[in-house]
Amino acid sequence: TKNDKKVGYKGIGFKAVFMQSSLVYIQSGGDCCFKFDKKECFDLLSQKLKTELIGPNGPSYDDVPWQIIPIETEPPLELNINGFNVVIYIKMSRPVELLPRIDKLLKETEFLLFLKATLVSVSLFDNNKLITGISRTRRDEIVELAVNETVISRWMMHAESVDVTPEVREYIAQNVSSVPEKLRDTNQIEVTFSIKIGDDGKFMPLHNSVVYTYLPTSYGNLGVPYLINANFITDAGRQQLQKDSAWNKLIFREAPRLFLRWMSTLSHVHPEYYKVLPKRRAELSDKLSDVFFDALTGAIREIAFLPSATVRDKKVLAADAYIDRVGFSEVFGTKKFLDSVSTLFGCKYEEDCEVLDVDDSILSSYGVKIFDSDDVLRLLVDGKMLVGITAEDDFKLISFLHKRLTSTEEIENLRPVAFLLDDTNGLCVDRII
Repeated sequence: TKNDKKVGYKGIGFKAVFMQSSLVYIQSGGDCCFKFDKKECFDLLSQKLKTELIGPNGPSYDDVPWQIIPIETEPPLELNINGFNVVIYIKMSRPVELLPRIDKLLKETEFLLFLKATLVSVSLFDNNKLITGISRTRRDEIVELAVNETVISRWMMHAESVDVTPEVREYIAQNVSSVPEKLRDTNQIEVTFSIKIGDDGKFMPLHNSVVYTYLPTSYGNLGVPYLINANFITDAGRQQLQKDSAWNKLIFREAPRLFLRWMSTLSHVHPEYYKVLPKRRAELSDKLSDVFFDALTGAIREIAFLPSATVRDKKVLAADAYIDRVGFSEVFGTKKFLDSVSTLFGCKYEEDCEVLDVDDSILSSYGVKIFDSDDVLRLLVDGKMLVGITAEDDFKLISFLHKRLTSTEEIENLRPVAFLLDDTNGLCVDRII
């Protein structure tokens, strides 16, 4: 296909097919059929070429480029192909050896994830006996992968496009041989993200993920808890990414921004969103991962994706967000708490910038300010929150501290702090606390 957004654009498949078969039929549209036949291709050569290729041990079929010479023919079998655009018949060279390997491959169903068709079904038979059947079904952004009609995993998919920049165009012009011909004239690169979800629809972070270029590569240095797929430029074996490629660097530079922008649309309906946020550092550092994590820093600074805890649908920048684990805002009110914070820490936060607390260090690493038990004493000593405190609020504070302060050290540190109202409505220290 000439559509660069379809898997067939990359030509994936036939190189591997010819490693396992010397006779392949392709039937297209019902009427058209041709084959790639190693032996017959040799027979079609002129006598002169045959003479040159015949050695002491017989014909040298391997010297004939039969893989690129289609021969018009009839289908090898009479099959009902209604509903199928293309049918491929492959005569396997070593079927007994290959059968268990194909069975194992099919059960690792993730290789189906980034195919474009809405419904994909692959079945493995041995003498008309079904060994394994796998399928991929897509409904909107949800993809289900099944083995033998049992769904084994669900994924949420999202695709965005990246414009090819003038700098990358210049790189292509100067490095023509390193960029596949099919990619040289494209104007956009499609980048697809895939998050694994459970039966309950909640995000499930991945471990040891690798980058995909429609099929999995061996590149796993990012360590992100989701999958990334794009038309990356790879080595000949399609396993290693070219780390000096400006094309690949463009994708890695744009991916963090695209992902956080997607998260900004999901974080309110998926409170577990933080589980699939990428860490701030790579598993293994290289030229590509350095580009990715430098770009992640910029994306965190620019994109508001954290859900406000108080205003529905509002998203907050990480640098503007805070979490009140202390709970003082419940005692004194959010405004008085934030005024005190502003004076003490020199940073101003808005009331609607509080985000939901999650028991995870990832938000702190993104720059979210977390007020926890270590800040209790500092806020009380500062005293701004205690100005004009009422007896009712003082009672709330005492109850709050009784619940919060559990260690002997915390209680001892509180002894010199004046936070109790006396009979003149002044603050005093409780000597027998």
